[in-house]
Amino acid sequence: MATLLFIIPILIILFLNSPFPGLSLRGKAYPITTTFALIQVVVILLAGTNRFNSLDSFFQQHLHLSFQVDNLSLFIMLTAGIITASAALTGENTISDKEQYKFYFHNLLLLNIGSLNALACTTDIFSMYIFIEVTALICFILIALKFDVLAYEGAFKYIMITSVATLFMLTAIALAMMIAGGTGFSQIKTAIESGSGTSTVMKTAIAIFLIGTFIKAGVVPFHAWVPDAYSSAPTAVSILLAGIASKAMGMYTLMRFLKSVFGFNPQIGSILLAVGMLTVIVGALGALPQKDLKRLLAYSSISQNGYILLGLGAGTQLGFAGAVFHFFNHAIFKSSLFANTAALEQRLGTLDIDKINGRGSKMTFTAATSVIASLSAAGIPPLAGFWSKLIILIALWQSGNYFLTFLAATAGILTLAYLLSFQRRVFFASGDDNQDQNVTEADNVLLYSPLLFCSLTILIGVLIPYFLGSIILPVDKIL
Repeated sequence: MATLLFIIPILIILFLNSPFPGLSLRGKAYPITTTFALIQVVVILLAGTNRFNSLDSFFQQHLHLSFQVDNLSLFIMLTAGIITASAALTGENTISDKEQYKFYFHNLLLLNIGSLNALACTTDIFSMYIFIEVTALICFILIALKFDVLAYEGAFKYIMITSVATLFMLTAIALAMMIAGGTGFSQIKTAIESGSGTSTVMKTAIAIFLIGTFIKAGVVPFHAWVPDAYSSAPTAVSILLAGIASKAMGMYTLMRFLKSVFGFNPQIGSILLAVGMLTVIVGALGALPQKDLKRLLAYSSISQNGYILLGLGAGTQLGFAGAVFHFFNHAIFKSSLFANTAALEQRLGTLDIDKINGRGSKMTFTAATSVIASLSAAGIPPLAGFWSKLIILIALWQSGNYFLTFLAATAGILTLAYLLSFQRRVFFASGDDNQDQNVTEADNVLLYSPLLFCSLTILIGVLIPYFLGSIILPVDKIL
């Protein structure tokens, strides 16, 4: 079935662009994209890994695709479906008014979700590299869809910096293949376990591959592309980048290799802890002085990625579970906040926090969902973001990283500071009453995503005993 989730989006694109009038679905790109993404979410929630793998055996025999689905794969595809549906909804109001460009946007969304599905299920390092690069190229085009100088600059910076990651990853694959004799996860893992992992060549391959994933994820010190790309892209693309695309290329790839190839290595763990803590602090400090709302959220995304690295660096199953949980939570609350920026921009015509100066107070629904998402991002109980951060902090403490536990907890105060500051300046400051009179709530289509995301944040937080016992803590059910 995973193969179908890769092939069907491509077939839909072919029908959408069919030269035959009777087969063309060009005018229905928006509902088709949204429907496919939602169907994917439902299918993943209803189907288990066994059903996915049994249906994929046919395609593996005839198409020679090496796909294997586990619960981590399902988790990534579930997140991809939710975020793609949100991006499609938001794109109707944030992509160019020209229908042709909206049509291109939905085609690229379909191609992107197909690529992400394949990335989540492949068991071969070279195939993974191919799907990472397909996703990166799609993101490059999507960032530029705003058709202004800043969008072109953000897209150029994104492709130039992540091209370095491309070079590093491809070099690492070549070196690993020299040692392992193949590019399958199992082949590389066997080579590492047999003693080849201690060779200089394999250590070099692992090191430069880690750097490649760090660049793709946009963690410190490789984060320079993130603020420009996130802020200059259309808001629907910002949702896609922050919610799933950049994290799938970077963080998921790292998770997959820790699980299926490297295992928990103390040396790798130390690197992840150092980079993760640096990313948490630098990202939070970078967000504090920002005047542009989307740039603030971009730095916030950088900081939140640091918590995921801390969970992975703890080197325990609990830490891994916390990292996976926070991956999902970040996708939810950050996508909600970016969706809210679309509503604000539609009604106020700006995302400059100083210019907004409380004018968002008339947008009651947007204000409420923004506060909920911000509190979840800051780790305030009982929202979902609190629980994933708490699990990561417990894992750090149990692994003996007491000082890092203290730093990570303290950094949460910085997160709360910049998020509450922007809430006050956007929604609760005393603005010009004459300007406020013309402000109304955004169109309904821009409110659906924040409503869904905030409902999930509250539901998961309130029902955390169920999720802890059945999904999060039993890591074997995630892995």
